[in-house]
Amino acid sequence: MIKVELDEEGGRAVWEVEAQDGAGDLEALVDAFTGEIVGQGSEDVEGAGQGGDDD
Repeated sequence: MIKVELDEEGGRAVWEVEAQDGAGDLEALVDAFTGEIVGQGSEDVEGAGQGGDDD
């Protein structure tokens, strides 16, 4: 895990989580009250990236 930060997205409190695995960087937005993943994305090692729903 690289970073975890409490933030606000669309009027709701969310945890912004950043991590790394062997394939690249991973990002997720997790609703701070329900634990539901409300957004995610990844970027491969080469930087070609696969955009997720980050809003």
